[in-house]
Amino acid sequence: MKRILAFSLILLTAALLISGCTGGGEKRIGEIIDFPDELPLSLTAYSDDPSIGSKETSDAETIKKIVEMYKNRSYVRTDTPAPGGNSVVELTYSDGTKLRLTANAITGRDGKTYAAKSLTDGLGALIEELIKGN
Repeated sequence: MKRILAFSLILLTAALLISGCTGGGEKRIGEIIDFPDELPLSLTAYSDDPSIGSKETSDAETIKKIVEMYKNRSYVRTDTPAPGGNSVVELTYSDGTKLRLTANAITGRDGKTYAAKSLTDGLGALIEELIKGN
């Protein structure tokens, strides 16, 4: 009986270790989606409030700042959408490729949703500020 119990505990421990090492942790945006290294030519920001509209910019410093904020974030797998405002940015690259990203969550290549581990970096606020022209 002790052997069966010990064997069961070993199997349970191994299962927990394996599940903990297979994608359950933090990820960077490049691990979730194909995120080009190239800086986009333009960025269009859309508010989550349709009455506010959108704003396009080709200001390299603004685009670089927003792209770097996405790259510096840690994301975690989630089954529920991110709370609060969820503005969208559309990045347009030199080859015409467009990439749409929400401020708080990303759908990965695997079809799963990844939410920003922390929303305190100000990305959502920066996007809304850009849209409102402040």
